[in-house]
Amino acid sequence: MILTRTKHLVAAIVAVTAGTGARALEITVNPGSLCENIPQIETTSDAVLKLSGGANVTDLALLYKMSPAITTLDMSALNIIPYQYANTGYMDRLKFGAYELVPNMLAGTGVTRVVLPESLQGIGDQAFALSRIEEIEISAKVKSVGDYAFAGCAGLKKVTFQGCPEKLGKGIFRNCVNLGNVEFKEGLKNVPEGMFYGCKSLKSMPAGAETIGEEAFRLSGIAEADLRGVSEVGAYAFADARGLTQVMSDGPVLFGAGAFAGDDALENVPELAGNAGQALAAGSGNMLTKRLNTPVIGEAAFANNKRIKLVSLGPDVKEIKAHAFRNDTGINTVNAVALGSSVPALDPDAFSGLEADDGRYPIELLVNSLHADKWKSHDVWSRFNICETSTGEAELEPDNRIRVSRDGGTVTVSGAMPFDNVRVTGVSGVTYYDGGRGRTEISVAVPAGDIAVVTVLQGGVLKIVKQR
Repeated sequence: MILTRTKHLVAAIVAVTAGTGARALEITVNPGSLCENIPQIETTSDAVLKLSGGANVTDLALLYKMSPAITTLDMSALNIIPYQYANTGYMDRLKFGAYELVPNMLAGTGVTRVVLPESLQGIGDQAFALSRIEEIEISAKVKSVGDYAFAGCAGLKKVTFQGCPEKLGKGIFRNCVNLGNVEFKEGLKNVPEGMFYGCKSLKSMPAGAETIGEEAFRLSGIAEADLRGVSEVGAYAFADARGLTQVMSDGPVLFGAGAFAGDDALENVPELAGNAGQALAAGSGNMLTKRLNTPVIGEAAFANNKRIKLVSLGPDVKEIKAHAFRNDTGINTVNAVALGSSVPALDPDAFSGLEADDGRYPIELLVNSLHADKWKSHDVWSRFNICETSTGEAELEPDNRIRVSRDGGTVTVSGAMPFDNVRVTGVSGVTYYDGGRGRTEISVAVPAGDIAVVTVLQGGVLKIVKQR
């Protein structure tokens, strides 16, 4: 981040009161006069600088010259008045309103504590960026906080917003690596782009979010993402959040590209709305336990996820793009029964890295037996091991080698021969059980309100049974 400043010399009437104690320098400012006090401010050994009176942009723009000894800036009694430059301007601006901390005002300074003016309404771009500030409280009167206002403040640990500003810029706390506590007393509905990017000490989201901007929590330390009430999540919003283990959601969420890319501790991704964007959960720990029912499964959406075993496709899937499941070596089954005769477009490289030497995929493709010919004639789907199935309530075969029964919240699967595999999922796509090789009876707990889909492979016979 490169910070630039414009120096100005402004004549003014000055009234100064210097504290005689060892720690405080007190200055009463008349608008445009602070330039005459800069020698004192630059050389003082006092730890506290207290400003009162009235100041404009020409005064505030000089505060970066403060002595390294000053660790506290008290502006509680300072009134910030408007100012308009005739020509030269400051930070590419000519006009500055009242009650606003100007851009870059304390950027790079050694100040660790700031008491803001009581009348403050705005904080300018990069106003505190790269400073040593450790904690700050922002009153409910503040209506706007500019881009990167606190970016790079490595010592910042706690921020309290008594209200919620109407306008929040991007990257406000970018790379504040020790920021662990951010409180919005009135909630935060819209999390701006890059707001908590790189905040490695931040473990949870501010409450009340409805939308989350691009890269808002990328490279953060967030462990739990509460998306209940959230309708939209921007591109790479939670990407590379290595500690993210849980995402809670109460309905479909529109996710941008790469929203969970690189989250290797995250096992489950919430239900999607819209399309599964490019690199949505690439390189994550995602197990894909929910059914995919988005019209488009984007390029590399679930690439390099070794934990995925079953890909369950819903009836709305129309297209699967290149490398969507690249190098997902754990995949053994694609369940496309719900698609019936609607065979989605499949890029030849959608399952790249999983082909055998002969170009075929050692993956079972479950399709409805009534429409199997359409899948077998497809130039790419035909390279899978197509298994014809039905999804009726009864067993698929008239024999009695496999029995499936349900008693309330318990589904029991039994057979005369050992199972090769038993998988019990809900219609929502949640996997309740996957395993059972060598066993002849398995009991699985399934919530009473969920319809269980039982897939059994035994001695080359495949059966799928629904149990209500």
